[in-house]
Amino acid sequence: MIPNDMTVQELADFFKSEHNLTLSAWGLPKEPQVYPPKASYDASVLPALDASQGVAFKEIRANPAIANKDNMMVLSMWQKAKKTGEMPQPVKSTLDMKLTELLAEKGGMDIAGRKLLLVDGMQLTNADGLDVEYPSVYLKV
Repeated sequence: MIPNDMTVQELADFFKSEHNLTLSAWGLPKEPQVYPPKASYDASVLPALDASQGVAFKEIRANPAIANKDNMMVLSMWQKAKKTGEMPQPVKSTLDMKLTELLAEKGGMDIAGRKLLLVDGMQLTNADGLDVEYPSVYLKV
């Protein structure tokens, strides 16, 4: 039983401190990668919009703030910004979202009037790094 609404980071800390388990993965129907969270980038990492695509891609690849696996995603953000003239808005990390917010928005769960919410789709590991089976986990709202 998760005692109260908390952020995903607080949930990971709760499992570690209270049960010596590590939240290694968590996915929901509308957000398959809740934990670990996807990288999120804002306009600060984008090259100048007047640069050519080749120059922009070089700058993206050379930027240490951008993981290599995210180069194409950031290039796509740059292309969209160049086309529309609007810089991308920062995306809230799932680590900072409350569980009820995540379950409602990304899990498609109707939480109105509920006292307990099933928190499903988590993968927990023990100190040896082995997956553990666990009973249903509920959030007390």
